[in-house]
Amino acid sequence: MRQAQSGEADRKSARMPVINRLKQVLFPLHIHIATLFIGLILAVGLVLGWFNYHKNAEVILSASEQLFDQINQEIMTHFRQVSAHTGSDIDLLVLTPIVRAGTLPERLKALPLLATVLRDEPSLSAVQVGYDNGDYFVVRPLYSRFMRQRFQAPEGAVFVADSITADTAGVGYHVIIFQKGAILCSEPARY
Repeated sequence: MRQAQSGEADRKSARMPVINRLKQVLFPLHIHIATLFIGLILAVGLVLGWFNYHKNAEVILSASEQLFDQINQEIMTHFRQVSAHTGSDIDLLVLTPIVRAGTLPERLKALPLLATVLRDEPSLSAVQVGYDNGDYFVVRPLYSRFMRQRFQAPEGAVFVADSITADTAGVGYHVIIFQKGAILCSEPARY
């Protein structure tokens, strides 16, 4: 019996440290409740953060699409206005004698008209006329420093006209620089 009592005592003593350890590990109820609330608050915070992130992403995407559509509409409206005005300018130029001009002096008579078209429509970079015989006549504004340097335009020059002629002798290039209808210089092209 002694052995049984001693075995029981050994088991009790072996259990005691486990119980003592559990008592040391066990926390009071208010610690468990606080931990539960902290976990709950973190979970709710993560869910709200995720929800807000996705909603903000949708709002930003929607706003950028609206802005893109608005800019697209403005550009298309401006393009239609410019192209309609340019189209009417071209329709009027077709009725002028420049489309039938066979020589450089005949084409130069249209310089004031072409300069007016370029002055009235700043979005145009040039007015060009091509002829059945291969000749080509183009008038450009000299608004930029690059264009002035490119054509070595004198002071006060506003427009430059290029006349390209094709005949049996070959291709000839001629540059005419003018201001308000008055020709400032006229010479064979150097290009």
